[in-house]
Amino acid sequence: MVKFLIAAILLCNVPNKVFSQRNKAEILQPKILLRFNVLGLADPLDQNLSFGFEDHFHPNWSAGTDAGWVYKTNTFDHLKGVNGFVARPFIRYYPKMHNSFWEAELHYKYVSYKIEDWLGRIPVNNIPAYLEFTTFNLQKQAAGIHIKWGFQSNLSRNQKLKFEYVTGIGVRFKWNKVDDGIYTIRRGIININNLSTGTYVSPVFLVNLRLVYALK
Repeated sequence: MVKFLIAAILLCNVPNKVFSQRNKAEILQPKILLRFNVLGLADPLDQNLSFGFEDHFHPNWSAGTDAGWVYKTNTFDHLKGVNGFVARPFIRYYPKMHNSFWEAELHYKYVSYKIEDWLGRIPVNNIPAYLEFTTFNLQKQAAGIHIKWGFQSNLSRNQKLKFEYVTGIGVRFKWNKVDDGIYTIRRGIININNLSTGTYVSPVFLVNLRLVYALK
C-alpha cells in the first residue's frame, strides 16, 4: 500500500514537471517582435512614420532597430517640401522582471527641407553680400546616444500584443547645410541667427509610446 501511494505521488508530479519545463522553455525561447512608434506621428518638430523590429537573442538581452520616414515638419515657414529618415539601432537588457527594461540607443536623423525664402549670397564671415528671394534646400543632420528605461503592459490574452512606455535622456550633435548661401530664420518656432553653418550640441529628454507585436 505504501509503495502504491509513493508511485501515485510520483506519477502526479510528472505532468507538473513537464508543464513547468515547457513554460520555462517558452520563456527562454527567443522572440522576434515588430514595433510601431506612436508618438512619431505627433513629433512637435518633424512628424515621422516609424517602425522597427526586436530580436530576443537571450532571455535577458535583445537588439534591433527602428527606422522612420519624415513626411511633415513644423520647423520652417514658407516650406515647399520635406523628406528625410530616422534610424535608431539599440540593445536592451531585461531584468528578471521581464515587463521592464534598460536600453542603450544610437540616433541618426537626416532631413532635407525645400524652402522658399530670402537666402544670403556670397557670405564673408557669415555676412552675406546680398539677399535673394529663391527656392533652396536646407539639410539637417543629428546624431546622438540615448539611455532609456521603460516597461511593458499586455494588451492581449496571449501576450503577443504589448504597449511600451519609455523615458530617458541623451545628447545629440546637430549640423545644417545650405548650398551656395546662408539662411537666417526670422519666423517660425526656431530662433537662431544662422542655420547654415556650425555644430550644435544639446541634451534631450525622451518620452515614447510604442506598440509591440510578437511574431513568435
